[in-house]
Amino acid sequence: MSRLPSPGSDNGTWGQILNDFLSVEHNADGTLKLRNDGSLNSLFDAAGSADAARAAAIADAASKYQTKTFINVKDFGAKGDATANDTAAIQAAINYANSLTEGAHNQIVGGVVYFPSGFYITDTLTLLDNVYLHGGRIGNEGYRAAPAKLVPSSAVTGTSFMITQGASVRNAGIIGFSMYGQGGTTTTGCINLPNATNVVVSACYIDNWGAEALILGGGDCVLSYNNLTGLLNTGAVNSQRGAATISGGDHQISHNEFTGPSQYAVSSTNLYCAGALINTYSAEFDHCVFQTADVGCVISGGACNRFVGCRFDTNAGHGLMCSSGTSNIFAGCAWNRNSYSGAGNYDHINVPSGGGSLMYFDAPLMNNQSGPAVRYCINDQKSSATYHNTYLYPHGDLGVSGLSSLASSNASVIVNVPGASIISGVYLSQTLAANGAVTFNAASA
Repeated sequence: MSRLPSPGSDNGTWGQILNDFLSVEHNADGTLKLRNDGSLNSLFDAAGSADAARAAAIADAASKYQTKTFINVKDFGAKGDATANDTAAIQAAINYANSLTEGAHNQIVGGVVYFPSGFYITDTLTLLDNVYLHGGRIGNEGYRAAPAKLVPSSAVTGTSFMITQGASVRNAGIIGFSMYGQGGTTTTGCINLPNATNVVVSACYIDNWGAEALILGGGDCVLSYNNLTGLLNTGAVNSQRGAATISGGDHQISHNEFTGPSQYAVSSTNLYCAGALINTYSAEFDHCVFQTADVGCVISGGACNRFVGCRFDTNAGHGLMCSSGTSNIFAGCAWNRNSYSGAGNYDHINVPSGGGSLMYFDAPLMNNQSGPAVRYCINDQKSSATYHNTYLYPHGDLGVSGLSSLASSNASVIVNVPGASIISGVYLSQTLAANGAVTFNAASA
């Protein structure tokens, strides 16, 4: 009969005696054993009336979750060896996770499909409801390569994507992967979820895609701590697109880097390639970076979005272009080193005459540390915005030496807002204040 070791005796056999005792109630991995009726072996005496209710509750919980909800793709035959095509195994794991239900209640609970470290080659995968794909990275680790890598097979061709959905997808996620495209000679994209609800894309390093790194639509999605690079095949882009194209509403979007094809040259005078193309409603953009594109960020529609602590940085053309949309708020954002394709060609903020309206900019900081001079810090032809507490360092950031001149073609005009906008609390760098050549082309300042 199994027993506990006796103090003062059992010398040299304590470990074996204790293991024998524990093995009565526990599996080798430390979890409690289940009886045939699904109840746990210990913790209660089913014959005792006081413990009967407890026994029934634990048995019910155990019966609900006897099926694994944490699924390893290698259990379904995935190799992750950079040679085998793992499509069938990965999709089988996704389908299985989608089929998991909650016992007698028959409610779908789904599961997590885990990818151990490896290099997984795949055709197009379909993400299903209640399934979370997990590659091992979490939090802010999306800015560097992850141990689980997904790459498209030769079957991902034309304008197809590596991960997509059916008619829609909800309560799902893609977390902690590196996903590498085939570069600027292709027209394929990475993730296409145009009708998603409560979907999370987080901690992913998505790089080297000829088309979009991400298309996300729907509502109530979370996009966080990702590095997304796309639209490298600029010759195939003949309309306004973004390395990330985001639509829908009520998304939470934080700490992402949206990266286009180049900081040094625009793809065309149409400025078709954006770091992010945004047409959302009531979305939150928190500490995101929009960089190395024709335009860092293009707002093409939507309303009532809020950008907090974002950076529009190192773009060949404009930092931000508001071509449409209304009632968007920018608080504590920064514009730096834009117009990289040529000094004086493009603006930090550009609003065409038919562009976005009723925008509010609070404490925007504009400078060009170690970069070319922009044409205008603010070039608002729509003139229906409010610019409050604006900090201007157009060319000569915080005393950086040798960068004291403005764009030569517009050396005396750094704010071009000819209509009825409100401009209040403008602060100039010491360099600009000292040269005495700064004026504003503004109807109300």
